[in-house]
Amino acid sequence: MSRRPARSLVPLIRGGLHRRSLVSIPVHPDAVPSTSFTGPPHSPAAPPPPPDPAVRSRLSWSPTSPPLPQITGSHLRAAVSSLATSLLTLLGPDPDPEPTLRAHSFPSLLAISPLASLELLALLRRRPQLGLAVFAFRRGLAPSPTLDEFSLAISLASRAWDPAAASALFADATSAHAPDQALYNALMAAYMHNGLMESCLETFRAMQRDRRCGPPNVDSYNILIALFGRSLIVDTWRPCSDRSMLLGIRAPLVPIMLSSLGT
Repeated sequence: MSRRPARSLVPLIRGGLHRRSLVSIPVHPDAVPSTSFTGPPHSPAAPPPPPDPAVRSRLSWSPTSPPLPQITGSHLRAAVSSLATSLLTLLGPDPDPEPTLRAHSFPSLLAISPLASLELLALLRRRPQLGLAVFAFRRGLAPSPTLDEFSLAISLASRAWDPAAASALFADATSAHAPDQALYNALMAAYMHNGLMESCLETFRAMQRDRRCGPPNVDSYNILIALFGRSLIVDTWRPCSDRSMLLGIRAPLVPIMLSSLGT
């Protein structure tokens, strides 16, 4: 883990919290919940906008269909839930999800709405490697993945302790779409969870410079606060661990804590 004094993060966090306020972004009620996308809980439904390469597509928009009626959304979620249950029964560290995806007509579900992919990836969070394999298969289908799908895939890579995969997914997403705050936040969180402080801070600064997306939001600063807390804990406990080892004192909790933080 890259080391730097934890206190150096304080001005960055404090300045942002004083300058920034949360900007509301309307989200369709069928969308997968995320703290990165906030909006009024009962905002009226709007007609689907045309695709705009400079603006993140709404989760409810599909190139071939209008927003889903409530009953269709419920049926879609039920079908995706059944598919996720079947996928989670697959054994082994690296199972092939394609036969199960085809048996449950996942390409047809995806043709109805990209929400099918979002719901499925969210349900596979406890099996991140499996989720990444599902996303790899999904990328070969039409329509192409949305920014929200890439954000979820990056979070899966983070859970799989694979920051290189998270970085590659971010690069693929930005080559196809204009990045948004949620995409940057997903990559920041992946670096933070994997103990890559410098990479996390550089991603934050890149978001500040990137005019294609909004400024860092509350989620962005929450990640910096978590990064600060991680650095403070490691800086405090590392000397304790080293000293206890030199003195021959058994302190099993200290190395366990440091190991859980990815150091």
